[in-house]
Amino acid sequence: MTDDELRLDTTAGRRLLATTVLGSGMVFLDGTITNVALPRIGRELDADLAGLQWVVNGYALSLAALIVVGGSLGDHFGRKRVYALGVLSFVVASVAVALAPTIHLLVCARVVQGVAAAALTPGSLAMLQSAFGERDRLKAIGAWSGMLGIATAAGPVVGGWLVGIDWRYGFWLNVPLGALVLWLLRDAPESSDPDASHRFDVPAIVLTVTMLAGLTWALTDWRAGGPFAAAVAVVSAVALVVAEKRSSHPMIPLVLFRNRIFTWVNVATLFVYASFTGSMFFVALFLQVSAGWSPLEAGAASLPISLIMLVLSGYFGASRSAAALSCRWSAA
Repeated sequence: MTDDELRLDTTAGRRLLATTVLGSGMVFLDGTITNVALPRIGRELDADLAGLQWVVNGYALSLAALIVVGGSLGDHFGRKRVYALGVLSFVVASVAVALAPTIHLLVCARVVQGVAAAALTPGSLAMLQSAFGERDRLKAIGAWSGMLGIATAAGPVVGGWLVGIDWRYGFWLNVPLGALVLWLLRDAPESSDPDASHRFDVPAIVLTVTMLAGLTWALTDWRAGGPFAAAVAVVSAVALVVAEKRSSHPMIPLVLFRNRIFTWVNVATLFVYASFTGSMFFVALFLQVSAGWSPLEAGAASLPISLIMLVLSGYFGASRSAAALSCRWSAA
């Protein structure tokens, strides 16, 4: 351990852990609150199903496309600096969502939220890894994971309660949370990666965004230009592969996909999370629109799922008996 490394039992160490947990937790809470708020958003802003899908997909699209870029920016310009910018941008975008008078402006604000989340999410864990010594690093990451699990479990209930008052309150919640995160962050140490590449794979970034946007458009509203959007996605995917093969500093090293385990794990993860997030989207709508449940009741209905995920993820991640099982059996 060096003099620059933090200890978890110090005030500075606890503040750093708190700011990373609250910042990442703000992103997790926002996702669960949004699902619960969808029926109220649809009624107040006169949005159809495609519009409500874009409320979720616009955020996920920008987050997925830029999260690797967010991590690279932190390595290059400073993780604390990029994290703070991400938190501030997320708060500003949340205010824009809360004030949005139309579904189109709300979707635009959600896209900006996703961009901000892509900046702050990788930075939270990277700051913990760089700031703590080897002895406290695992403890800090374990505490970070556990607290985020609790935030994920509590999110639907908290969101249901706020949405029951006014769906906009669910997004106003990010203002005090973001202010607290920035206040706790003020004395955190700055870190960067001196070995990080100073070059950004701009073609890959553009093609990734285009590919995901086309795919999302085609799946969300096929009748409104879906075939053209699907064609754009396919062409962009092919161009992305070609560009990454020729790039000296690829954003997505294609050599990784030569490993069959890596490839199939990512394919399986894609289908698992696609089915899970899709089902939670429609469950939230069904319980409130068709079954007539209140937002709080609909949020509480997902609590058993969140608790089971929280308990089992900790079990399979740390239990000796679970470690004896094959990773494939655990995933299945």
